[in-house]
Amino acid sequence: MLQSMKENCNDNYVIIDPENAKCVSDYEAYSESYYHILVDAWANDENVRKALHVREGTKEEFLRCNKTLAYTTTRLSTVEFYRNLTNANLQALVYCSDLDMSMPHLGTQHWINSFNMSIHDKWHAWFVEGQVAG
Repeated sequence: MLQSMKENCNDNYVIIDPENAKCVSDYEAYSESYYHILVDAWANDENVRKALHVREGTKEEFLRCNKTLAYTTTRLSTVEFYRNLTNANLQALVYCSDLDMSMPHLGTQHWINSFNMSIHDKWHAWFVEGQVAG
């Protein structure tokens, strides 16, 4: 799968040409399979759950959302929605995989910086069982 995507996308995984059907097909197959598996492992890691202050007994296992749910996009930007949440003085964890080709992590960093808020922890890799997972 990775070799096919490399060839069909010409090593460009950030801005995918929607006219390149082979690249789009490979990208979608990759997105649905590989890296989403790591999210579950990361979110269920005992150290991560402690760091996120997940109270024992409130959630036995984290499972990623069902991506087969049909929905219609109604907003191009969610900045105002999140700005309202930050005005409510809530803490948030912003997760973005650097393997997420539809939204590179630099875009997420720019989005976070647009709120002009203090950052408690700088951008860093996270680990599962001693291995870099993201």
